[in-house]
Amino acid sequence: MSVKSLAESLNLTTIPSTYTFINNPRDLETVDLDNPDEQIPIIDFSLLYSSNPHQRSKVISDLGKACEDWGFFMVINHGVPKEVMDSIIEGCRGFFNLSEEEKLEFKGKQVSDPIRYGTSFHASAEEVFFWRDFLKVIVHPQFHPVNKPPGFSEVCFDYCKKTEKLTQKLLEGISESLGLEANYIDKAMNILSNGKYKSVVHRAVVNNRATRISVAIANGPSLETVVSPAPKLVDNEAHPPAFIGIKYKDYFQIQQANKLHRKSCLDSLRI
Repeated sequence: MSVKSLAESLNLTTIPSTYTFINNPRDLETVDLDNPDEQIPIIDFSLLYSSNPHQRSKVISDLGKACEDWGFFMVINHGVPKEVMDSIIEGCRGFFNLSEEEKLEFKGKQVSDPIRYGTSFHASAEEVFFWRDFLKVIVHPQFHPVNKPPGFSEVCFDYCKKTEKLTQKLLEGISESLGLEANYIDKAMNILSNGKYKSVVHRAVVNNRATRISVAIANGPSLETVVSPAPKLVDNEAHPPAFIGIKYKDYFQIQQANKLHRKSCLDSLRI
């Protein structure tokens, strides 16, 4: 049963045990957003194109600090039109509003299937399910269209194309913030920051008032590429490799098939 159908059930009187999760107080993390030192980093994307050396240097420094201290950041002035962002949200809403029978046409059988609909994270391995339904689609190097509802595939394609340029420019800035050439990550697409930058778990809080929709795009190399710490960031004595090298397809299998433990999947690859 999907979370959506569960939440909309008129006969529901109690929450099923498979959806009942008890927090361990030691696992909870809080951020005081009224504290200036705990404000979510904001990156002005337009400054990555600045002809002013000081402005560009500062935004690259800010980008590096955000990756090192937080592991995520908010991007403003990114150039992706609001109507495109609104369209992808409404397109996703349309998909999840399909009947259960229609959505199950995209269920898939393997974690590596190019189109896969489901609930929680890895329901077959979990004792308690997460309150989420998902649709995962591989869009690069080959775009896999989702043919329901009508027009959804075109909306997804447009959104992916618009955000692809954004991603490439951000990768350039992150590469430079690590002391590498601007095109180093994009050219190699097979490196890790060797533990210098954080990898955080994507988390969202649901509520009983409104539906929450997140659109996340995971960017990675080809499935056969071996991913390992960037050689320029490794010194076998002072800064030895922090992670083992692994084919991206093997990492993808681990990441998609494991249970969530409030930790990044990268932690399982530490040396």
